[in-house]
Order: sequence, then C-alpha cells, then structure tokens
Amino acid sequence: GDAVKHGDLDTSLKAPSHELDVHMAADGPNFSCQTCHVTEDHAIAGSRYEMGAIGCQDCHESAPHEDPDIN
Repeated sequence: GDAVKHGDLDTSLKAPSHELDVHMAADGPNFSCQTCHVTEDHAIAGSRYEMGAIGCQDCHESAPHEDPDIN
C-alpha cells in the first residue's frame, strides 16, 4: 500500500502540488528527494535519523517566511 511504514512515500509525491510540497512542486523549485536527502555510502540524510540529520535551517535562515506561524 501507499506509505504504510516509516520512510515510505505515497504516490502523491510523483507530481505534488505546491500546497502538498512547496519544494517538489513543478511550479516551484521542482526538487527531487535527493536534492535535500543526499546519500553517502548508502546512508541517506534526513530529519528522523541522527546520522546526517538535515533541517530547514540547512538551506534557509531561521525565519524565512513572512508569516511567523509557519516559521
């Protein structure tokens, strides 16, 4: 099934809207997963793992949005 365990992606990310994923949307930066989740020696960086943890601040300042509710 779609996204049945941690780390699984669902099919909505094949062509996500801007509302679903601002970074992967075709009308946005059109990133792939690997744009942020780089691999090294078969290890994938992500926010859920201590090894290679990544976060918004790796690319953005601490308050990138005008709306403080989403920073």
